[in-house]
Amino acid sequence: MRRAHDHLTNLDLRSASERIAHLLLEVYVRLRRRLPAEPGEIIHLPLSQGHIGQAVGLTYVHVCRTLQILREQDVVRFANHNLEIIDPPALIATAGMEHIEQPAPGIADVLLAGIGKELFVVPAKAGTYGRNRHRLSPV
Repeated sequence: MRRAHDHLTNLDLRSASERIAHLLLEVYVRLRRRLPAEPGEIIHLPLSQGHIGQAVGLTYVHVCRTLQILREQDVVRFANHNLEIIDPPALIATAGMEHIEQPAPGIADVLLAGIGKELFVVPAKAGTYGRNRHRLSPV
């Protein structure tokens, strides 16, 4: 329930930098099972700026500008599909993430699993309602 609340908050109440920082940390935690602790930690992040924008509800241009601001503030560096966390406390503060929960499947897992595959929504069988009304399928 908390994760659903976090995602709704991410789309409605957080600024662009908060949304992006939250997603970057969520991916980092899923890969390393902990928050970043040391400056200069690097993870391979096979996401484009377009993928990031789709995940957090921002345009490619807005993602580009926001990552540039985070880079100029020496918080993160994102280049060649590698994310370097230059200032972990600043990134954690920007994301508003003081603690982590046991990772559960979320938007980061969907993004990481779908890299390189365009996804689209396919309506389910007629008469299907509720949560199973649509499913994602590769193109």
